[in-house]
Amino acid sequence: MSGEFAREWILENQAGRPVFNALARSEAQHRIEEVGRRLREMPHSARGRAELHRHPGDDHPAQPLVLAVNPKSTSSSLPSLVHSGVKDDLMAGLSSLIGLPVAWVAKHEKQVADWASSQLQDETFVENLKVDIRVVLKAQPVTDLSVRMESRRYTIWAWVAGYAGTSDRYPEAGIHLGRKAQIFPRWDVELYGESLLYLNDWDLETRLGIRWSPWDRIWLGAERSWPDEATWWRAWFDGPVRSPYVWIRTSDEGEVNFGVGYRLNENLSIELHYDSRDENPSSVRLVGNL
Repeated sequence: MSGEFAREWILENQAGRPVFNALARSEAQHRIEEVGRRLREMPHSARGRAELHRHPGDDHPAQPLVLAVNPKSTSSSLPSLVHSGVKDDLMAGLSSLIGLPVAWVAKHEKQVADWASSQLQDETFVENLKVDIRVVLKAQPVTDLSVRMESRRYTIWAWVAGYAGTSDRYPEAGIHLGRKAQIFPRWDVELYGESLLYLNDWDLETRLGIRWSPWDRIWLGAERSWPDEATWWRAWFDGPVRSPYVWIRTSDEGEVNFGVGYRLNENLSIELHYDSRDENPSSVRLVGNL
């Protein structure tokens, strides 16, 4: 997207909206169809179009209007600490939508979504981490803007977790670092390393593995862990926010470790955790994503 839509709209508002006011007066006085066509095609003239839909003697534009914009960013490849700041940037950048008719925003959803995406291209991490941005807009009085940000090259997770219902598990902190490559279109392959630090005795577990994604949010792979020197087969389904997720590991010695959870928000998840190596294998795990 060239950004022309954003520039025209911002400059038009800063100048006191001379263009769409003139067009509105012309339409009201002459009812020329050509003017109406131009109004429909020009994003920056949305308020002028709202003027045309007023009823005689009515001082208010057609209802309902956009009262607020609620952007949310999510990612399965980047920690929330990296992309959490885009919410404030989008709220400031899209403030011009406030006061526009919901029907107009709904009609121009793709343009507005492209505009929002273009605003994020200047973020430093977007270029450095090769991030793809997908924006989905739902026009309503409080307009929802869902932004999914996924790195084409890297996966970076960091988390802390605590357990309840077992005496075999202690709080832990972990990090996952991966490097992606795309061998076939839409098939990502990743080499990764993980480290888990158990906070009761400061023991460190490390893992090196490879995984591939045959479908969106689904990963299959194998890893080697130390100090137990075991090989594990592993699968993930990374659900989006406010949805379930599941992961499972099985070792070459027949041990099983899995979690079935629900992602409450971008930073917090709760899951049923199972590890056959523990005396009390079942527990509840609370995970904070950093």
